[in-house]
Amino acid sequence: MSLSKGLYVILIASFLVLVCAYGLQAVQRAQRMARVTRCASNLRALWQTQLQYQAWVCPYGPLSPKRGHEFWHQWKRVHPSANDFDCPLSEEGRRIGLSYRGPCRDANRLKPDDPVGADREGNHGPGQGGNVLLKSGDVREASESDPLWVRARETTMD
Repeated sequence: MSLSKGLYVILIASFLVLVCAYGLQAVQRAQRMARVTRCASNLRALWQTQLQYQAWVCPYGPLSPKRGHEFWHQWKRVHPSANDFDCPLSEEGRRIGLSYRGPCRDANRLKPDDPVGADREGNHGPGQGGNVLLKSGDVREASESDPLWVRARETTMD
């Protein structure tokens, strides 16, 4: 094999390594974004299930006054697939049973733009923030420095 053919093979191999490296990074980013989206969907489903549960238990009545994770756990007793609503980014949440925080005061007194649920600290990684569920049913992703995440830390609890 001549020197030019050897150089050509090395260039092709290095090019393929670069393409694979960038492709792997893109796949990992896409997988993470899919998990973040599923987390937001789970929070939204938790809220919808909570509203349906409340309508079934007490039609036209107020939301449960329970706080923190008990706000979500009250209907887990009658909903066997409740563990399907854990944050897909949280290993700890799956071990302890629920990876989302609930309201720290009576949800009936909250305004539509107040957080009623949020990821636990570190669900999306150290210093990453997480998804925040508003009483209106909207879910927003917030970084750790985002004012919405700061407000969610103040208005939700484990």
